[in-house]
This record gives sequence, C-alpha cells and structure tokens, in this order.
Amino acid sequence: MRLRWRLISGYLLILFSALFLFYLWGESWLRGFHLQMARRQLEDQLQMLQALVDADDPDIDAKVDQAGTRLSSRITLMDRSGKVLADSAFSGAQLAALDNHLNRPEVQQAVREGKGSSTRYSTSVDEQLLYVAVALPEGRGVLRLATSLQMVEARLTELRWALAWRGGVLAVLGLFVCVWAAQRWTRSIGVLEAAAEEMAKGRLDTSIAISARDELAGLAESLRSMSQQRRQLVLSLEEERRFLEAVLNSSSEGILVCDPTGKIGYANSAFLEIFACRESPVGKLALEIVRQPQIQRRVESVLQSGSTAAEELQVGNMTLAARFSPIRPASARGAVVAVFHDVSELRRLEQIRQDFVSNISHELRTPLTAIQGYSETLENRAEGLSQQQLRFVEKIGRNARQLADIVQALLDLSGIEGGRLSLRREVIPVSELQRELEKSFLDRIRDKQLDWAFEAGSTRTLTASRTLLLRALHNLIDNAVRYTETGGIQVRIVPANGDLEFQVADTGMGIPESDQHRVFERFYRVAGSRQATKGSGIGLSIVKHVVALHGGRIWLESRLGQGTRVRFTLPQEVPADASATEVRS
Repeated sequence: MRLRWRLISGYLLILFSALFLFYLWGESWLRGFHLQMARRQLEDQLQMLQALVDADDPDIDAKVDQAGTRLSSRITLMDRSGKVLADSAFSGAQLAALDNHLNRPEVQQAVREGKGSSTRYSTSVDEQLLYVAVALPEGRGVLRLATSLQMVEARLTELRWALAWRGGVLAVLGLFVCVWAAQRWTRSIGVLEAAAEEMAKGRLDTSIAISARDELAGLAESLRSMSQQRRQLVLSLEEERRFLEAVLNSSSEGILVCDPTGKIGYANSAFLEIFACRESPVGKLALEIVRQPQIQRRVESVLQSGSTAAEELQVGNMTLAARFSPIRPASARGAVVAVFHDVSELRRLEQIRQDFVSNISHELRTPLTAIQGYSETLENRAEGLSQQQLRFVEKIGRNARQLADIVQALLDLSGIEGGRLSLRREVIPVSELQRELEKSFLDRIRDKQLDWAFEAGSTRTLTASRTLLLRALHNLIDNAVRYTETGGIQVRIVPANGDLEFQVADTGMGIPESDQHRVFERFYRVAGSRQATKGSGIGLSIVKHVVALHGGRIWLESRLGQGTRVRFTLPQEVPADASATEVRS
C-alpha cells in the first residue's frame, strides 16, 4: 500500500473513532439529561400533591384517579407498611389485588431518606417507567408518581438521528480534509523521493522544490546539504583518483590489480607496454592478456592463502621480477596487487660478474698451484737458505694457500649461484658428521684452549648433501674459532617442526646489531676489531646459499662481547629406501 493511502486510512480511522466515541458520549449525555428533567418534573408534581393527599379520606382513590388523569402520570399512595391505598391506574378489585410495594427500590429509598427514584420495567402496566417517591409528613405513608419513558425514548431517537446525520456530514468533510492533507504530505515526500533517486544515480545537482515550512522542509534542506557534501567528496575522490592514476602510470614498474574473482581491475601503462596489450584488460583474467600461466597461478594462490609471493618471469628478452601481495580491506573478500620490475640489466650484470669470477678464479688456480708447489719445494729443501729467506718462503706458502682457499670459495659460490651445482641428498649418520668436524677443528680449538661441545640429542641420522652440509658447518665453525679467544664453541642439532635445526654458538666478540642484517652478503666484513682477524667475507654467503639450496632458512643472534649463535634449518625428507637421491639445482 502506498504512503498516501496509508495516511488517508490512518486519518479516517482516527476521525471515525472520534466521531463514534462522540456519538456514544452525546447519546449517553442526552439520555441522562432528559431523565433528569423528567425526574425533576415528577418531584415538582409530588410537592404539590403532598398537601392534597389524605390517606384517611374514603374517596382518596377517586381523587388520585382524577389527579393522575390531569397530570398524565400514574399516582400511587401507600401506607408505611407498603400496602397500596390508591392508584390512578387501578380501582376496585384490581386495586385490592396489587402486591405490597414496600420492596420497591424507590419506596425503600423514600422511607430511609425521605425521597427516592428508580427507572425500571413495571409488570403491572407492562411498560418501562420512571418512578419518584416521597415520604408523607407525620408517617402518613408514601406517595409515588410514575411516568412512561416512551416520550423520552422518542425524543432520544430524534436526537440520535440528528447526531448521526451531523456525524455523517463531519465524516464526509473529514474525508476531504484527510485526502487533502495526505496529498499535501505525499506530494512533498514524492518530491524528496524523486530527488533522492536522482542523487543515487549520480545527479548530485538535482534541485528540491518544496515550499512548505515543516519537518519535510528541514529534510529537504538536509538532502540539499548532503548532496553538496557528496558532490564535493566525489570531486575530491575523482581528483585523487586522477592523481593516483597519474602516479601509477608514471611508474616504470608494471602494476596489475586483480579482484577477488581473479579478474583484472586495473593495469597501468607500464604493464600494458611490457606485455604488449593492445586492448583494455579490465574485466578479464590475467591468463587471457599476458599468456603467462604462472601469473594466473600466483594470483589464485595469493587469493587463497593471503600471503605474499614472488616470481621471476621471462617475457621475450626481458627478465621480470614479480611480487604478488594480498589486499585485505575490512569489508571485502580481498584482492591482489602484482608489481613487475624489469631486472634484465641486473641479471645481465650478475651473469657478467659470475662469469668474471668463475673465469678469473680458474685463471688464478694455475699460477697459485705453481706458487704453492715451488714454495713447498723450497720449504722441504731448506739447505742453503738463511733464516730470513726461510721465513719469506713460509709466508709465501701460507698466503698462497690462503689465496687458493679464497679462489676455491669463489668457485663454489659461483657454482651455487649459477645453478651449476648438483644437490645429492643422502642419509648421513650424525656420529660421522661429528667425527669429520672434530678431525678438522679439534686441534685448533685445543691450541686456543677453548671448550668444545657437540650435541645431537636423540637424532641419529639426517638427510642432506654431505659435501655441502660439511662445507656450511666448516665455514660456521671456522668463523667461531677465528673470532673466539676465551670460552668455547657449541654445535647443536635439535628437531624443529619436522625439520632439523643446526646451531653453531661461540663466546667471541659478537657482531654489532647494525651489521647483523648484512653478514650473509658476499665479501661483507664487519668493520672494527673483526678486521684484525683475516677473513674473505665469503664463508657466510656460501652457508646462506647452501641452506637455501636445501630449502631451509638461516638467521643469527649476536651481542657484542657475548658471542654469536648462527641457526639454520634443513627439511628432512627421508627417501623410502633410505638411498641417496639427486636434485638438480
């Protein structure tokens, strides 16, 4: 039901209810008024009759009959006991047959209070009557007058019709007033509704023509104010959108935004240029535009997991580093933003660096081998050499060996970074690992009078590349021995969520907090007192790559003057036949 008809129905319900209640109240008031007038008339007549009536008069019945005829009322005279002495409606035998009237309510009230009245149906005359009775002075009895209510009812009937007719006229007038008021209200509400619909469609300059000075005018003014504020907000958001779009389009990185369904919601100009898009990609899947299945897979996996992911792509002659990040707004399912950065030049320079390191390392091995061989020969045949010459030969040999170690580390690092190293996993007994490490370092540890501890708990075997794991532990323990002067070195192997965690701890000089995030970079060495101890800055970088090659992670904890603890994890995937398996990097 429309609002207009609801208003009209409500108005009419209130109007008709008010008229009906007024009719009931008016009818009741008029009835009471006429009964009161009739009662007063009877009381006045009784006042006149009291002086004329004598209960001891033998012709009293005839006189009562005459008076009743003149007054058009029924007159009844009775003694104090209620016996009827005279009645204008009955005579003779009928009068003698009348019942005792002492139990009549008006009679009892008159005996008690001197005057009484009642309205009831009379079985004697078979009619509804109004009775008024008074007690005669000196106990001479009770005089009662009764008049028919037919005239009162007839008058009331006329008044009821008059009330009903006037109520009908008021109802018709009220109907027109209700319709007019409802149309006036709904007309204004319709204007407001139409204006709100136009605003919802984006037409924020819609005018609201309401001339009334009531609550709806206030609502119209609020809508105008809201429209202006929303218009300003839309303009501000549009300005911000254009600014943001200009910023994104000025970026050299390709930017792609996908909605929760995996479809493209935005792509900047760099993305379109990188992937040679000739049409708008909005509303399409990434696979339809870039023809790179891994991009679509990454978008879907990030939407499901909600975690950041990275991917390196080869698009034509370009190498792209892509990063996929989830967007989690408070009231949405989420989206994905992907940033594509051209790293072709970096990869080219990295390849040049790796080739240079590899080539120069290979070229250095031949002369270093010759230097080592000649220096060892001179050391073995020391006859004819002075003490100073012998010291020079020993220094040449020691530095040649150190340089050979650096060259070998460079070759290992180059092989790991270039993906030319085969990862051969095998089952390694922990006891064998302990023997190899103690064989390499126990003498150096004892020479420096350091404590040594190797703990593996209940771990008996592990799976990893024997060569690479020993190289990583060798580098960590070598650093620990080199930078520790007092205290000891501890190696622990503990289970950690299905993996094995290796810990190499020392009580050495420690690493400043500002340098801890860079110690795994190649050739990086901590400034200060650690430079007094010789090191190439390659060992921790090799450890990091070995751990990454196994699929683990590495981190360290260190405080100056208290020592360092390097920790890394290795996933444990033991083959069913416990035989070695080969994984090509």
